[in-house]
Amino acid sequence: MDMDSNYLQIQPLLLMLTDKHFDFNIYLYQNDNYILYATPENFTEEHRSRLIRNGIENLYIDNSDKLTYELFIEKNLPDILESSKVPLQAKSKILYNHSLDVVESFFIQSGKEYLNKESYQKMVALVDNIYGFLEKNPYAIQSMRSLIATHYREYIHCINTALYAISLLIYHNEDSGRKLRKSFVRQVGVGALLHDIGKSKVHQSILSKPAALTSNEFEEVKKHPIYGLEMCQHMKLSQPVTQCVMFHHEKLDGSGYPSGTKNIPDHVRIVTIADMFDAITCDRPYRKHKVTGFEALKIISKDVERGKLDRAMVASFIRMISQGMIRL
Repeated sequence: MDMDSNYLQIQPLLLMLTDKHFDFNIYLYQNDNYILYATPENFTEEHRSRLIRNGIENLYIDNSDKLTYELFIEKNLPDILESSKVPLQAKSKILYNHSLDVVESFFIQSGKEYLNKESYQKMVALVDNIYGFLEKNPYAIQSMRSLIATHYREYIHCINTALYAISLLIYHNEDSGRKLRKSFVRQVGVGALLHDIGKSKVHQSILSKPAALTSNEFEEVKKHPIYGLEMCQHMKLSQPVTQCVMFHHEKLDGSGYPSGTKNIPDHVRIVTIADMFDAITCDRPYRKHKVTGFEALKIISKDVERGKLDRAMVASFIRMISQGMIRL
């Protein structure tokens, strides 16, 4: 079936189960045509009831309304995540798709050479929503894991890393009997979202190369933490955020990059584990075979034995998996 690229599929549950006002036309796809279902002005309870009765799974908007739709989600996301009318799986899908929109648009704009205030504020709001959702629904990461895209794009990887990192941060601190401050989770979450921002300055031909990198190409990739720090500097971000950007490839035995430091803050150690797990399990152009979650854990566990990763934090991550919070 040929779908018109002028239309964008949206989440019908947003209109079925919430009473929020929206400012975009709604379309159905029937008999190979997009048919106007309702405008914002004439959308009634009967329209809503009919969607539910008929089990409509797909609704569409005109692509020109994409920004308006994203603003609708952004404005109403806290209420949607709190609503008892919206099932957990649907909340997970709405939150994950919104996360992709926010971070993708930032990566598209990152040719500006710096992080701007508006993008940063959107990321802060996103992290607050993710943290609130995962704190109240610890097993929601399980439902989000089923949505996690495995094809590798920098912005997708940053979202996935943030989800794993925030979940592990919550779990590890509860496991250790420590209380988390929301402001600290916010900083670590934003740091996880931004950790690979510097890759936007590495040529795409290197990042998407379907073969092993040359030594010169790998040296260029290894500069991305420095590029990332440069992009963030004018914003005067907090130390936890910039540490995630700068140190997420450092290792406890000093074998990491870019500086080879062994002095790695605890929150960066968490982001490193999340980063590794997602990077290993994502489909990459140079890999012939998909790496499973079990295989990724073996690789991570070997790095623990080699003194590269934090043993206690990896143990917490493995317990999360054994308790069914993350399915492999």
